[in-house]
This record gives sequence, C-alpha cells and structure tokens, in this order.
Amino acid sequence: MLTSDWDRAADLAQDTWTRMLRARATLRGEGSFGAYLATIALNLWRDRRKAELHASELSEQRLVSLDASAVADGEDLTIAEVVASGVSSERTILLRLDLDYALARLPARLRAIVVARHVRGESAAEIGRRCGRTEQTITAWLREATRQMRQDLAEWQTAA
Repeated sequence: MLTSDWDRAADLAQDTWTRMLRARATLRGEGSFGAYLATIALNLWRDRRKAELHASELSEQRLVSLDASAVADGEDLTIAEVVASGVSSERTILLRLDLDYALARLPARLRAIVVARHVRGESAAEIGRRCGRTEQTITAWLREATRQMRQDLAEWQTAA
C-alpha cells in the first residue's frame, strides 16, 4: 500500500524481515510482533522516500512556509488542500505524516491557531477576534508555531 508498486513492496518486505532478523535478540515477548514489523516497514519506507526527495529537492524547500504548495499527482496543491483532500500519492502521504508529527508536538493553543489559519483559512485578524487577542499576537504565535514545526521536523528527519 505504501509503495504502490509490487517490486518495491517486495523489496520493502524483504528488507523489513532482514532488519527484524538482525534485531531478533532484542525482541521482547510482551510486545506486538505485527506492530513491530509494521513500524520497521514504515520507517524503512520513510527513509527511502526521504532519500529520494532529498536527492531531487532540499528539505528546506519543503519547510519554507505552511502556505507553500506541494505537487501531488501532477497537481499543485496548498498544504491545506493536501490535508483536506483524499489525494494519496507517496509524496502526499509523506507530507501528511510530517505534518501530523509536527502538529502533534505543538502546544494545543498553537496547534489550534495553525489549523485555523492554514486549514480553515481564517485570517489572523479573525482568529484574534475569536480568541480575544490582537492580530499581531496571532501572527507572532503563527511564527512561533512555524519555527517549532521546522525544528521538530529537522530533528525528526535527522533521527530517522
């Protein structure tokens, strides 16, 4: 399902089993074996996709702005459209995983503001009125959220 290609899927399955066999001495009996295999496969797939994306484009280009567009299935989409759409190309799946990870790490207040601004399309002034804050405060919070998301994604990509 991740690769959308039988040959790549077979390679991924083989590499997953190879990695599991190398780590078999450290497996714990109380854990879920299926979840362990799925995690290995997902991490291997992510690593490959990241390597492919980094070979063709720098990660900084992906993180420049939450308003930036992403090309999915030949169509230029904003991040809000990617999150809301049913488009499921490999690049879109990776982008969604990255966004889910980064958003989950934000404090609830910042996450709500990012979603309101970039997914629901509210202006900083509208969010400010609703939250009882100034437009400048909301803008500063959006900058802080973007900075935190960039930092979290950079750390996540280097750790993976």
